[in-house]
Amino acid sequence: VELLDGILVRKPMKKSPHRIATRKVRIALAAVLPAGWDFQVQDPITLDDCEPEPDFAVIRVSAADAPGHLTPKDVALVVE
Repeated sequence: VELLDGILVRKPMKKSPHRIATRKVRIALAAVLPAGWDFQVQDPITLDDCEPEPDFAVIRVSAADAPGHLTPKDVALVVE
């Protein structure tokens, strides 16, 4: 369950196709990211009105070491 705009919403369970797809994306991203970039998995990104937790976000390495949640300026790509 997650809280969206003050409403509890049931999240669907992750099924095999989703797990397989996220594993393949993780492997592909790790192989092609240039120096200075990294990725995060299902961690929040702070927007003006919400904090989505996308499956992946390609981020600046410096942002990975920063305290707190990332913001759009730290993120180059979001994969859901």
